[in-house]
Amino acid sequence: MKEQSITLHDVRALAAQSRKEQRFIPLTKEEVVVRQSALAQLLMEDDDEALRFAEMSREYNAGKKLRKKDRDALLLQIRNREEEREVLVHYVPDFDSGMMSLYTDDGTFLLSRRLTPEERQTNIHQLQSKAA
Repeated sequence: MKEQSITLHDVRALAAQSRKEQRFIPLTKEEVVVRQSALAQLLMEDDDEALRFAEMSREYNAGKKLRKKDRDALLLQIRNREEEREVLVHYVPDFDSGMMSLYTDDGTFLLSRRLTPEERQTNIHQLQSKAA
C-alpha cells in the first residue's frame, strides 16, 4: 500500500468519525536523536547512582562493624555489671587476716585477695636487701 500525503483539512473532511486512541506513530530522525541523547543521559545517571549506592553501602557496612563492636562491649558491660577503666588503685593490707583489699580512688571496693609472701614481710631490712 502506497503512503499518501494529505493535509489535516482533508483528513478531517474525509473522516467518518474521530476519537482519541493510543497508537504507535513513527518518529522523525530528529526525534530519534533526541531520545537517544535522553537515554544516554539516563544511563549515565544510573551508573552514577550505582556508584553512590556502592559507596553508601561500604560506609554503612563499615559503620555496622563499628556499631557491632560497641554493641558487644555494651552487652558485656551490662552482663558483667562492670567496665574496664584505667583508675588509681589503692592496695590496703590487713595483716591480721592476711588479706589485701583493693579500692579505687573514690573508695569503690574492687576485690580482696590473700597477701603474697612479699607483702606479708614487714621487716624493712629484708625488703631493702631483696631490692638491691
